Amino acid sequence: MGELSAGRMDFQCSDVRIWKDAISAYQTRLESRGKPDLVRLDDFYRNHLPILLHARDPKAYMTKAELKELMQWKLSRGKWRPRLMDFVSKLDEVEVETASQKAFEFLPDISKAISELTILKGVGPATASAVLAAYAPDIAPFMSDEAMVAALGNSKDYTLKQYLILVEKLQNKAKELSIEGDVLTPTDIERALWSSSVGSKLVASQPDQNAKANSKRKRKDSEKSTIDSMFCNEAHATVVTRERYTGLLARSPDVLSWLVLSGAHNRKSPLLHAFFEKVVRLVSPVSISPNFPKRERKR
Repeated sequence: MGELSAGRMDFQCSDVRIWKDAISAYQTRLESRGKPDLVRLDDFYRNHLPILLHARDPKAYMTKAELKELMQWKLSRGKWRPRLMDFVSKLDEVEVETASQKAFEFLPDISKAISELTILKGVGPATASAVLAAYAPDIAPFMSDEAMVAALGNSKDYTLKQYLILVEKLQNKAKELSIEGDVLTPTDIERALWSSSVGSKLVASQPDQNAKANSKRKRKDSEKSTIDSMFCNEAHATVVTRERYTGLLARSPDVLSWLVLSGAHNRKSPLLHAFFEKVVRLVSPVSISPNFPKRERKR
């Protein structure tokens, strides 16, 4: 059985090199999400928040502001659920600090720690796991969708029972892959699974992007060919300006570079004048007002 499928990590993979490659690619995959605040939030969550929490040892706790940042990170990294942010914003500062302090004191009893945190409105097992992972990454991994799918086969059952199963699997995998002097934590395993999942989606999206690009290119080539064939033999040429033919240019922004029209605005060429009107409507079927010069009829 292959250890990688379409770029996605096989949880049974025992090759440390593959897991470390996924961890090394984490930052790049994070940036590939194209979410402006995600990189900053992830840096806060992984590099700054743990220091802030342990600076308060032996009575460590999390502030309401820190919990809000953590929630933003969780929702940006996964699925955005705005109501959760609303709930956290309305929590009492003392309530957050007390619950988090008790939760940290309960460790390594993860069940009691999660139960203490989920007293807070808007904080479920997944968010509670992120709180614990920030404080004790070697004990409690984050309960991400990607880790759930890879280790358990689904990501729909966000319960304490499922989280405890996930913790056991990620802890065992971390021990399996750790070698003397080079230890991996359950949090490392979760990050590798997230990185691998995001990477596989990027690979899968490439054919669709290429197909769209090819389709767009063919349409533009077809439009260009149509106009070229209509006007290729005209002797007198006039470059169409953006200001004059905004409707046409909105439809095909590249048209300015190649569209050359023979005396299209010349009052003495009624045939060309009428012909150009038809061409514009062909390229831009929506209602437009290119301000064509009017030819007065003889009365």
